[in-house]
Amino acid sequence: MSLLNYTECEFDAGQIEKARDEFQALHAKIAGRSEGYESITSRVGGEFSDLIGDGLKRLATENQAAWGSALLACLHGYGVLDKTVTDTNWYNEQIADIKSRLSMALNAIPPVEQDSFNRVDSTRRTFDAEARALWTKFEARCEETEDTLKEGPTPLRIRQLAEGGHFGVNEQIGYQTTGDINFYVVETDYNTDVLTVHLFDAVIHGYDGSIQMLESDPKTLALLENMLLRAEQARESGEELSDRELAYLEAVYQTLGKDGRGQEPGLLWFMDQVADSDHIDDDLRENIQRQLAGGMLVLSDEEVGGGMSRLPEDVRRTAVGPDRIEPSRDGDDPGIDLMGYSAWSDDWTKLSGFLNHADSDLQGGTEFSTNLLRTGSDMLLRSTVDGVPKVETFQDIIEVATRNKEANHIILTGEGSDGEAYPTHANHEHLTPERMLENLYTVPWPDEGEAVRGLTDWISADADSDSQEDRDRAGRSASALIEILTTTENEDGDNPFLDTAVGGKDYQPSVAEINPEVLKSLASVYGAYLDDISIDANERGYRAAAGGDDDEDDLHLFHRGGEMALHLPQEEHEKFLQLLLSNEEYSAPIVSLVEHQERRILNAYLDKDTLGDKVGGAGAADLRSAMSNALIAEYMDRHDDVETAREKANQMVQTGYNIVIASTVQSAGSKATPAGIAVETLLRLMEQPVKDYYNDKYEEGIGFTYIKDMDEHLLNNSSNIRDHANLQVLQSMWDRGMVDEETLEDKGLLIRHGDERRLPTSTVEWDSAATGYVSRVDALINEIDPEMGDRAATYIQHFQERYEQGAAPEWGGKKKH
Repeated sequence: MSLLNYTECEFDAGQIEKARDEFQALHAKIAGRSEGYESITSRVGGEFSDLIGDGLKRLATENQAAWGSALLACLHGYGVLDKTVTDTNWYNEQIADIKSRLSMALNAIPPVEQDSFNRVDSTRRTFDAEARALWTKFEARCEETEDTLKEGPTPLRIRQLAEGGHFGVNEQIGYQTTGDINFYVVETDYNTDVLTVHLFDAVIHGYDGSIQMLESDPKTLALLENMLLRAEQARESGEELSDRELAYLEAVYQTLGKDGRGQEPGLLWFMDQVADSDHIDDDLRENIQRQLAGGMLVLSDEEVGGGMSRLPEDVRRTAVGPDRIEPSRDGDDPGIDLMGYSAWSDDWTKLSGFLNHADSDLQGGTEFSTNLLRTGSDMLLRSTVDGVPKVETFQDIIEVATRNKEANHIILTGEGSDGEAYPTHANHEHLTPERMLENLYTVPWPDEGEAVRGLTDWISADADSDSQEDRDRAGRSASALIEILTTTENEDGDNPFLDTAVGGKDYQPSVAEINPEVLKSLASVYGAYLDDISIDANERGYRAAAGGDDDEDDLHLFHRGGEMALHLPQEEHEKFLQLLLSNEEYSAPIVSLVEHQERRILNAYLDKDTLGDKVGGAGAADLRSAMSNALIAEYMDRHDDVETAREKANQMVQTGYNIVIASTVQSAGSKATPAGIAVETLLRLMEQPVKDYYNDKYEEGIGFTYIKDMDEHLLNNSSNIRDHANLQVLQSMWDRGMVDEETLEDKGLLIRHGDERRLPTSTVEWDSAATGYVSRVDALINEIDPEMGDRAATYIQHFQERYEQGAAPEWGGKKKH
């Protein structure tokens, strides 16, 4: 009986070896080799034809695809079984070693103590635990082997078997069999030398042979390009590039930073040589730049085993910015070493040009991207003053850096995905999320914020992700973003995002005006979390909604208790809306979005009879009053005149409401209602200014009623509020099929639109005073469904009460500024 308590491996290594060798025999037979020839583990030549015996060489070469497929299947079977043998022998040898060490440990116990149960038992338990851990590792190896078997002879699995030594010294047999670079096993030193020597000789010396090699040899630029594909596949499968592949990439960039004369000017020096070389044509130049830029992003990516520490020193140094010096007594921040700044500026420009060549679907690692964004935000304002480096260089680098969602999350929150503060380089210790966002958003970008919008574009997509982890990261980022935009104050007590220092207007324009692309991205965030914002919240944050999973679903319109949601207090909601509405050219779709969401709230309330009486009406009123107050606040800030501000706000509501009408009719003709419009439809309208939208609709022949007098729709008295809500209830019943077109026609409630008739989207679309029509609406609702009539009355009551409490006086409400 063994002194060691362990799990015995039941595999018979001898029988597995026999089965393995049968695959090699079959491989040899298919290849036309003599019996007993080790065709898998013996290296012969470098071409497919070298694998094949003379008798079959012509036939097999002419039918390489079919022949190669059969050979590859044998290769895969051999490799899987060889791995099984190797792992089995490893486990048995490790167990034998543990047994030996256990025996020695027990024998080392003095004879007088060997009868002591506690001493012996303690010793055995230590070694038993080691054996259990070993079995866990063996199981993991077996699971990997099982996965390799199930997936078949894929390039990844054949490469892994080759790198594991399971084809002996014949590592490239998969590549030799297929001629496919995906099967090529990287030989770090050899492949580094082949690529870098030909790059130098082509770019610096213009050697024709090297130029030809770069253009045609698969082991040069084509292999580097293949690393990008392998990285993408590794990311998708949750694996990493192999040690060899990472070492190859790292060695390439380190070698290119040496000039061959004993100096190391750095990778960016070499990329300058590529850009300026007269020896290569533009096609080759672009290919070199694209593959090297993409490869460096891959090398920096922690998800595939890379990291910023693997990058060339000059790239790392540029990414973290110029060194800081101690601040003066009066200074709040560390100063900049001006000589260092000049050198850094040159390298930043080179790095920008280099990264700009990377394919748009590639992203850098989190640490690298985060440092690029921190440095970019920190040095940006100095660039706008000095013009060095050019603002466009920041634009290009920021576009690349914001491809990494985790880096964006870190910039917005200051935290990693684990919720802990993300490490900060010494050059960035003075930076905060508020300061970085202000720097990035308040610069008038040449591209109107197209690059910097990448910081937030991903949030709306991930808010609806199947992954809870992705949804949580998006939610935390959105919460931090809105908090910064709505609560940050400068030295004068102003919000720097609503009142920037950018000139050119008779008032201080917002970031939405100076960078419309940023506005579009922020609007997408707002649209993604409109359902969350309906939660009545006193405290901000991304957290679980009140209530538990088993509680009655009576608290929230669009959530169950316990679900994660973005909570936004009304004051911050209004401030955020004010920012979104501050660009008149693009704000009407935001008004449309609010109109649309108000109807969704009503539908949700009518659909869920478990909801509390106040939930629906209060939620809709909060939404509308937030928009109303945001509009009046924005125009008061601009005009400082109540009547002018109200007139401007009226016009904006009018424009937004007409977009709802136009989009409704365009979506579904006479059967359409505003609640049926997708949020995405309204957000797409943000892609063009309102005046262009109307012109396009005119050219498309899409007509709509342009309402001239919106006073009734602005809900500035109790009667308008009730009329507005009654019509919404009728529209909801129309959506549900509870009322037909004939009944509405008989009641005189439809309006003419071209050759069709439809329900109005506002009471002001009726051709006379709304009161008479609304009385018919009220009667019809109660006639069709008295219970719905009761719920509608409750909704209207609470809508009216909450709206009057929350709306500013300019809108007939009681809220104080």
